[in-house]
Amino acid sequence: MDRFEALIPAYALDALAEHERRELEGHLHTCDRCRSELRAYQESAASLAYATPLADPPAALRERILHDAVAELEPRAPRRGRLGRPRWIVVAPVIVAGATAAIVIAVVPGQGSKTSWIHSATNRVALSSGKGVVVVSGSRGALLPSLADAPSGRTYEAWVVRGSTPIPAGTFRTGNRPVLLTVPVRRGDTVAVTVEPAAGSKAPTSTPIATARV
Repeated sequence: MDRFEALIPAYALDALAEHERRELEGHLHTCDRCRSELRAYQESAASLAYATPLADPPAALRERILHDAVAELEPRAPRRGRLGRPRWIVVAPVIVAGATAAIVIAVVPGQGSKTSWIHSATNRVALSSGKGVVVVSGSRGALLPSLADAPSGRTYEAWVVRGSTPIPAGTFRTGNRPVLLTVPVRRGDTVAVTVEPAAGSKAPTSTPIATARV
């Protein structure tokens, strides 16, 4: 194994010193074998974080949340407000809203049911610069990013580039969770990630930080 091959595993994990990274990137421009080996390491490294299938919340969680919500709604001695009305009349809607939100969280299925296909999909393409992996099953696509969280006031936005047309495919701020692409992915499309304003953009406003052709 030559010196550059020995650096590839650490590069895939973003663990090289700056001078070693520059040397290896210069070498990668001229060596097909090392580029191929790097892609294999990047796919393996990005998949490690998602090796364990996501799980739906336990059934008992719903009962515990319902129990706590009912406890919050039990009658209490009202205190009189400045207008003489019992104060609980004013605050009750807030309590009910909170309880309703808790109940919705309890009964809505977890992400596991929506993303379980990701773990069995065999079509995986590494994003450039070790930024993660794109997973495709049929026309469904997902990002398994390997990024820091988006900067304050900004968001990551995924794009499916078809020909020369970038199509918005979803925004995300957390850099290490699966992201389901909101548009179908076809063979020959390119999936790209950019940094955008917090509300997202209709067209990219910055150079992609990662791309993968599927």
